[in-house]
Amino acid sequence: MHACAQVGFVLFRECYAWESNFAHLTRLISPTLIIHRKKAMPPPRPLDLPEIISHLASYIPGGRRPACARVSKAWYRALLPFIWEEINLSSWRRLSLEAIQNHSNLIKTLEVDNLPTQDFLAFRCPNLVVLRLKHALQDEDSLESIAEHSSVSVLQLSGSMKRYPTWFWDKLIGFSNLKDLTVPFLKAGAEDIDKFWQLCTRLERLSLTRPYFARQGSLASMEFPHLWELSMATLQPNDISWALDFIRRCPGLKSLYWEAGPDVTTSFMLGLKELIVGRVLPKFHSLSILRAVNPDAADDVLKVIQCIQPITALKFLKLHTWQDKGMRLFDVLRPQFDHLRVLSLGYTTSMTSAMVQDIMSSCPLLSNFSGPTIEAIDIVQGEPWVCLRLQFLDLRFRFDPSTIDRVQPLVFDQLARLTRLEELFVNEWHMVPRPKFQETFDLRLVHGLGKLSTLRLLQAIHINNTVQQIGEEELEWMVEHWKSLWCIDGKLNMVDAQVDMALKERLERHGIAH
Repeated sequence: MHACAQVGFVLFRECYAWESNFAHLTRLISPTLIIHRKKAMPPPRPLDLPEIISHLASYIPGGRRPACARVSKAWYRALLPFIWEEINLSSWRRLSLEAIQNHSNLIKTLEVDNLPTQDFLAFRCPNLVVLRLKHALQDEDSLESIAEHSSVSVLQLSGSMKRYPTWFWDKLIGFSNLKDLTVPFLKAGAEDIDKFWQLCTRLERLSLTRPYFARQGSLASMEFPHLWELSMATLQPNDISWALDFIRRCPGLKSLYWEAGPDVTTSFMLGLKELIVGRVLPKFHSLSILRAVNPDAADDVLKVIQCIQPITALKFLKLHTWQDKGMRLFDVLRPQFDHLRVLSLGYTTSMTSAMVQDIMSSCPLLSNFSGPTIEAIDIVQGEPWVCLRLQFLDLRFRFDPSTIDRVQPLVFDQLARLTRLEELFVNEWHMVPRPKFQETFDLRLVHGLGKLSTLRLLQAIHINNTVQQIGEEELEWMVEHWKSLWCIDGKLNMVDAQVDMALKERLERHGIAH
């Protein structure tokens, strides 16, 4: 499959670069199987088989698929379902309703912004799965027409209403297959709250932002056995009681996304800790704190993390900004190293480079890691990295300018072992002021770039705010060895503006975003 991914990205880049030259594309795709008019039965071309094209298309970014569809009729037929599977009517306003009707059976994800009711009534998408509505709930007929898409399992609403009317909840219950619901600024009156709880009994995912309930209604008598992922944001102090009571009735809850002020977070985390210790949530293993917290709230979050270990294994942890709690956080996480799969430490301070190196050399199941700063000398002197499953890595690497020529190739040796890596961030949080001071990687061949040829699955590399002096030779090397690459984010050459401009033009010719 990885080989197919590489072939798909190579073809995508060539299609993007030469889409106006059909003859060249024909020679590229099938150099030895050019159709001759004299032959009545031309030999089959493997890359024209719908099964192969469809598999390759899954690796091509959605915005570039129309260019690839111009390769041939076979490619057009195979790519058509991928082109139409996700439609955004906010940005695709040039599409006519007639075109949508003709391809409505191919649409699986639809995003709508301010579409008039009569247009909703004009077409049906029998295979629609995901529906995103932006300010589109203008009246009861709009939602009723949407509810007739019985295949919808994911409904994401945005915008705000002073209060959702009674007909809103009546129609929403009509979504028979609904499993995933996002409702911002939820306001339910006293007569409607029971309908909301009834709807939640069959949901698997629920996201609430700044909800307001006139009363708790029948919550005390309800159970939510299917809900396993819950997101709550911008809750107020008086929401803590019903929020904890709601979670108490979700025995299958595995994942929680939380965003609220420090005072609210402190009270909520104390209640959540009691639920975990009481084994009310036996499957809970993922926690995301999406806002900076004060030291007191951070202590309560750490207590929650610490009490998960005896009950289950922490697999997913995302934190935003932590001040002066890095060392204690590391001590709390250490028992979880064998189980962690996703770890995002954000702007965590007081966590040392040696601790980051310990994480990289002690978490074998880690597939996604975002951390603070790591010193090159700690990588060289530390244990080999064992997180060989990493697909996403976001770190700030630090090199001593006096030893970077000797040390960077050794660091690249460790990085080259991450053969599953798909996205690499070495961005700096702030612009490096002096070009002579190299704080992060020097992505030049003379400094060991060639060691990274093992990263064959790399799709994107982010080098914003770093001092780079990439030249044409390095760029051609990247194109040749990172065949899945489709994005280089950041300035390629900060020393020579003309070289940087020339490299950008080369990226465009190769179909690589910049």
